[in-house]
Amino acid sequence: MANENLNEQICGAPDFQETEAPESTPGMQIGADDLPEESDLPEEDDDLFEEEEDDFAWYQAEVYRYEQAVLDYDLYEGDDGKSDDYLDDYYLNEYYLNCDATVSSVSAPAEEVAAVMPEKCPRNDFDDLDVSAGYAKSKQNPVPIRTHRILAEGVEVSNDTWKTGLNNNDLIIGPTGSGKTRHYIKPNLMQGALPVTGTNPESFIVTDTKGNLRNEVGIVLKRSGFLVHTIDFTDLPKNHLGYNPLAFVRIDPLTGEAREQDVMRIATTLCPPTLSNDPYWSNAARSLIAAMIAYTLEWLPKEQQHLGTVYDLITAADSNQMEENFVEIANARPNCLFVKQFSSVRAVRDAEKTFACIVGVATDQLSSLVFSDAIAFYTTSPQVDFRKLGTDFAGLFLTVSDTDRSMDKLVNLLYSQAISELCIFADTECAGSRLPHPVRLYLDDFAASAVIPDFDNITSVIRSRGIAVSIVLQSITQLNSMYGQDRARTIINNCAHILYLGGHDLDTVNYIAALASCLPDRILKLPVNSVFLYTEGTGGQQVRRYPLEQHPCYEQLPEAKRAAEIAERERQEGEMLPRLEEAIRQARAEQAA
Repeated sequence: MANENLNEQICGAPDFQETEAPESTPGMQIGADDLPEESDLPEEDDDLFEEEEDDFAWYQAEVYRYEQAVLDYDLYEGDDGKSDDYLDDYYLNEYYLNCDATVSSVSAPAEEVAAVMPEKCPRNDFDDLDVSAGYAKSKQNPVPIRTHRILAEGVEVSNDTWKTGLNNNDLIIGPTGSGKTRHYIKPNLMQGALPVTGTNPESFIVTDTKGNLRNEVGIVLKRSGFLVHTIDFTDLPKNHLGYNPLAFVRIDPLTGEAREQDVMRIATTLCPPTLSNDPYWSNAARSLIAAMIAYTLEWLPKEQQHLGTVYDLITAADSNQMEENFVEIANARPNCLFVKQFSSVRAVRDAEKTFACIVGVATDQLSSLVFSDAIAFYTTSPQVDFRKLGTDFAGLFLTVSDTDRSMDKLVNLLYSQAISELCIFADTECAGSRLPHPVRLYLDDFAASAVIPDFDNITSVIRSRGIAVSIVLQSITQLNSMYGQDRARTIINNCAHILYLGGHDLDTVNYIAALASCLPDRILKLPVNSVFLYTEGTGGQQVRRYPLEQHPCYEQLPEAKRAAEIAERERQEGEMLPRLEEAIRQARAEQAA
């Protein structure tokens, strides 16, 4: 596990010469060689943007579709060796499929499709595209949000939070088998597969237990033009995308020091504050983890900046070499994060048992995240780029295990850093501090996994950036046990819609009964197909859960095809049965004669 040169890095005196700050944002970028020459671009057509709103919506939707093809091609080029001709074929076919034209296959030659190309082609209007930024920058305002999400049968709510005056956060409560995935998550993911012209569908990150969602809904979304990516936490070696938490720590370009807020977010996720009466050990271990993260980012080479190195540094925290390095760094930068965090732990270094316990707690928090496959995952290229979710029609499926919870901290760290990256991106690079595409995080089995630091505050501030969360859990008691009653109540209060699918947890039943202004007995006796829906400002109502079969895109799901095959087989068997019975009757009659 230890890097071959790590001991040399620990033992050697740190180099205090000014170094170049590492990049803080991972991900793929379209290189300069991929940009069109200025001479190749058509002249600007000012009349284009004086057309009707519907025409502009059509134009922008097609521009987005083309760039999705660019990014999808760029991501998978190394896997299947597709050429630039394929890119043209892909876009032209996708264009005509969207226009109901007849195209024989996705690989039809470009010249055959171009023969029927209309004069008004969105590919001729690249003068307003900033390809290097990863999304289309238009002279007009962003496409209005006209999409809806499904809460129950016959109940949809607009995703335009500025129109409704409500946040888009949803709280879904129901025990195992109550249909949280089938009646809420699946239909809302499939909303992205509806026609996109004139709309602005949500990008998303979703927890995908056992990979079922990716295998079913992901296929439908990809056919509709979504960029679909997967990170499998149950089998790390199979991933084509890497995720290195340390790569999302911002570095001060002047001092080369790691941003304390980013470092502490990682340390707090890996070693969360305990709700017990003795928080000393977790607090001390968290300080040690933060100190070694800062040391790794500020003093070690890029290839060693991952959690495996942090673990190795923690195990060597009581070494003489680390002590010498601390003294030298403290003399040069007494206020740096490494010195501040390590000082509190170093103070008990002479108390060997106490120091050993702190080291033991810290290493225990990281031990499940530093095996060889995990380290390879941290260094896999390309790395996930969360900002793409805010600029493209994109979905990220996180495959997790419902029996092995060892990777929960890494999954929740990904969610935490995704929200942070999207907020920073919206605040610093997006018009109106709002993402070009809204992003939703589906937090399935939320309260059964690791704690997301400051999640109660996060749910309060993400609305204006175009970010929303769907919190899926089994009971309010479960949420209280993870976040404490006060923080759990804040999280609940920041959800404008609460969908209760049943259960017999009394704390949850009493809370829902209070919202419904009824006796708990009525909530306990909800019929199987009925749910309780509370909407902020309008109160609660008893409704029926949404039948997935009613969704316009249901027929594209594999389960619909399987159901059709079963129905056809049953029909054939039904037709054969009377003939078989007649043959048996005749055979018996002949035998009797």
